[in-house]
Amino acid sequence: MGWNPLDDIADAFRSGFEAIGDFFSDPLGAIEDIFNSTLDIMTLGAFSYAKDQIRGLFDFDIPYQDRTKLVRAPAGARQIVYGRARVGGQLVYIESWFDDRRFLTMTIVVAAHQVEEITAIYANGRQVASARASGNGRMPVVQDGKYNRAGEESRIFCWSADGTQAAAILPTVTPAGVPSNPPNWTSDHKLLGQAYVHIFCWYHEDKFESGLPKFEVELKGKNDIYDPRTGLSGYTDNQALCTLDALRWSRMLNVPDADIDMAAFSSAANIADELVASGVGTTERRYTVNGSIPFDRPPLEVISSLAKAGAGFPVYTQGQWTYVPGAYTAPVMTLDESQLIGGLSFQPGPGKSARHNKATGTYIDADQNFEVVEFSQLIIDAYIADDLEELEKTFEFALTNSGPTARRLAKISIERGRFGLTVSLVAKFKALRLTPGDRINLSIERLGWTPKVFRVEATEFSFQSGVKLDLREDDPAIYDWAEGDVLALDPPPAIQIPDALEISPPTGIVVSEELYQTLTRAAIKVRMLVSWDADDDRVARGYDVQIRKVGAANWTDIVTFWQDNSVEINDVDDDDYEVRVRAINTLGQRSDWSQVSYTVIGKSAPPPDIPLLFVEKRILKWTYPGAPLDLAGFLVRFQNGDRQFWADATPMHEGIVTETLFDVSNFSGTKTFLVKAIDTTGNVSLNPAILVQGLGDAPVENVIQEVQEAPDWTDTTQAYSFLVKSAGVTEGFQVKSGGITEGFDVQSSASFTGAFVNANGHLEGVEIGGFYGETASIFYSADPASDFYGAEYQSVEYKWTFEVLAADVGSSLTAEVVLQNAFNQRFDYTPPNYTGDPLAFPGSIVAEQGIYQFTLAIPQQQLPSPPIVENVITRLDVGDIQERIGDVVIASGGTRLPIARNYREIVVVNMTLQDDAGTASAIKILDKDAALGPLVQAYDDGGVAVSATIDALIQGY
Repeated sequence: MGWNPLDDIADAFRSGFEAIGDFFSDPLGAIEDIFNSTLDIMTLGAFSYAKDQIRGLFDFDIPYQDRTKLVRAPAGARQIVYGRARVGGQLVYIESWFDDRRFLTMTIVVAAHQVEEITAIYANGRQVASARASGNGRMPVVQDGKYNRAGEESRIFCWSADGTQAAAILPTVTPAGVPSNPPNWTSDHKLLGQAYVHIFCWYHEDKFESGLPKFEVELKGKNDIYDPRTGLSGYTDNQALCTLDALRWSRMLNVPDADIDMAAFSSAANIADELVASGVGTTERRYTVNGSIPFDRPPLEVISSLAKAGAGFPVYTQGQWTYVPGAYTAPVMTLDESQLIGGLSFQPGPGKSARHNKATGTYIDADQNFEVVEFSQLIIDAYIADDLEELEKTFEFALTNSGPTARRLAKISIERGRFGLTVSLVAKFKALRLTPGDRINLSIERLGWTPKVFRVEATEFSFQSGVKLDLREDDPAIYDWAEGDVLALDPPPAIQIPDALEISPPTGIVVSEELYQTLTRAAIKVRMLVSWDADDDRVARGYDVQIRKVGAANWTDIVTFWQDNSVEINDVDDDDYEVRVRAINTLGQRSDWSQVSYTVIGKSAPPPDIPLLFVEKRILKWTYPGAPLDLAGFLVRFQNGDRQFWADATPMHEGIVTETLFDVSNFSGTKTFLVKAIDTTGNVSLNPAILVQGLGDAPVENVIQEVQEAPDWTDTTQAYSFLVKSAGVTEGFQVKSGGITEGFDVQSSASFTGAFVNANGHLEGVEIGGFYGETASIFYSADPASDFYGAEYQSVEYKWTFEVLAADVGSSLTAEVVLQNAFNQRFDYTPPNYTGDPLAFPGSIVAEQGIYQFTLAIPQQQLPSPPIVENVITRLDVGDIQERIGDVVIASGGTRLPIARNYREIVVVNMTLQDDAGTASAIKILDKDAALGPLVQAYDDGGVAVSATIDALIQGY
């Protein structure tokens, strides 16, 4: 009697668990292999955090079929559970044991985190265990009528662990009154931080005639979800708080609280808790999350799925994550034509391909054993009449357990997909505080908008042009809901069926451009790409396309009776163009022209920015996918410290770098590397790729000179400058003014400015006071009692010189600056006989004869503490010199070794006596003269000086 010998049970076991493999050919061996090789690997691996973009608003990517599947993969990815769910889980351990292997114990991980409660376990849909009153351990048995039947011995027992366990949960049973455990599950197997169940099955041919049943676990999920409204953490299925949890969780996006707009998430949580109609006389909370998500999904995909369960979306803006809930909020600002810069563009509404008027789909029904069921289809008859046909979209709401909620989400999708105008405009800086999701009143009298409500879709800020806003018309009725109601908002005009002699002009003309190479590869030219919406009604049978430069009188035919809805126009100039397209029907009737304007940037367009910059084995490298055809190469510059400005960065090469790497092995200290792409026309990419990299200290072998500027910090020159403050103007030292002289300061320039030598002998920046924003300014605090900056410090500049003598030419010249509390500093030098602009110091250079001038400049800045220069150290360093001399005859009176290299100092002399039939047994170094060579003498055993022959190795610098 047992699990393996019976073929019918084995076949059913295979079916129930899909692929448990070798368990059936060698059960104990397979169990031991699984246990010994993988059971200890219970932690999650690394996940990809890269996602090009969040998918469509309601396109959930959580397969229903994965929800209750039992997976055999001890080391694979687990799942996340929010709210209530019924799941399969991950089989991490299975073993048959006891006499005739009649017992089988399995362990299933149901969540990769702590959970609120494991409420029930089901076998083939029959509940066999219920929730414990508290804590972890054996669960109460439920009499299901088959596996556990009153009056008989129960055949299935279960144990639960909610993730709080600090020790292993042992699935102990007592056959014949003797406590027993499966042999290979020990106290070392704790599965810390994970929720799991043990399931024990006692074989009986009447109970398991079809093999092992399919097990499912019902639970309440993650229970450490933070609520910013109360400051407490616990279990909740509030959709906004679950989305916030995925942002904050260290195993998801791990965003610090300082980078999250907690007020926005608190508001969204309140909206999610609002009661809305769920039927006649019944209500439900607006948005909840109930379901499981595979842990191997990228974090942004998880966050997107959670947000979509509430028709909302997270937004990263101005350095913070905020949240736009799926509900209407009052406008926060009113704009009119006086706040606009230039004009605006708008589109009346989306095309038919982007609309739908009927919604069908499925959700998880908790009242029907968590099965996938269809929600009542949502049909808007008025929209069908406008569209002249049903436009259906199917939804899968994998994290929704309510039919009315599924219908509400589908209804919001219908309305968002077809409602209202879209507008693009540029506003003055008043609009700077708007973020995506905000609503505004927009008044444009000449368009009859007095006002209209719009939702901010995207923002873009430029000091030169203002604040660009992309807006979509909005209305509170989109989000209002009464079960059974539908909404018709500003329906478009009724569609009139055209007669055979009429045809509508093309819509949706889009013009773009690209570079292309001629067939002979002799030149790179510009190609214009023109496309327009396809004719859904299939009336158009061809198109005419014409083009002309702005200001030209005549149009040029590009194609006529063209059979596609796109065309390429080769070899266009960098200029302003007008493009027009008209449709032709089967009778040859032509529509009115649709016309757009387009400016070809062409070869004057800058190449794309470099996306990634890194250092590998002291080689600076970068990636440049999709390089333009006219790429010439790259420009590489650097700054000292963390200063990230291209304009005054020092070039690291002459000409253009044609590879995507650059040797920086001669650089040391903290450096900021900046790289731009450049094309054959000379255009450079707009923004440099920037990398701040610590390269360590410059290597030091033999320091021959070192100068430390601290603690004196001054030279012998005492120049003076005078600062005259007046209400008038200053010419030389004469003040011409109708006012008065308010102050007269005398400052010693010496070798530094903007600082003083503090008690520690360090240069410390001079504080010049705090800074307060103007009350009416949009950039600073409106509260006059609030400091925008706590403290501001003068710019600090320290200059010094260092002379290299003729004897030291070729040595390594290094300079080290020890700083505190400073950023954007420059560290430049001017070599001897150099007349150009100062160069950024790379850390180490080959010394030339003459005087080097060094400058350390720290810009004026706002910091909690003053900038401090602890020391500046300039060094000359030389490398080791080594030479070998063979067969040197040493006279009894001593001989100097014939050195061939020039030494500053000889450090080591190693000598070996040759066997030349002499009596010498020892050799002595009398001196290490670096100019004449070391003096050495040989001795016999009696200490008498004798002649000898030796080999020598000399090392110095």
